[in-house]
Amino acid sequence: MVTKIDRFGRILIPKKLRKKFGLVPGVALELAESENQIVLKVSKKVVRKIGEDKGQIEISDDFDVPLSDFEEYMP
Repeated sequence: MVTKIDRFGRILIPKKLRKKFGLVPGVALELAESENQIVLKVSKKVVRKIGEDKGQIEISDDFDVPLSDFEEYMP
């Protein structure tokens, strides 16, 4: 399998391999050098807890205000 590095230094791991090795957002990977190779290993360290998110959530004092945005989708 061949993949490319983007301009930010990121690589895309094909879906087939992500699924096979259980690679989901938040899984830590260890990088190791081996002669002329870079080896990726799934780390045993936990990076994120389930339910944790990157951003902040804004909560309105009036809980009905956010619901009004979705009224057209409600039965």
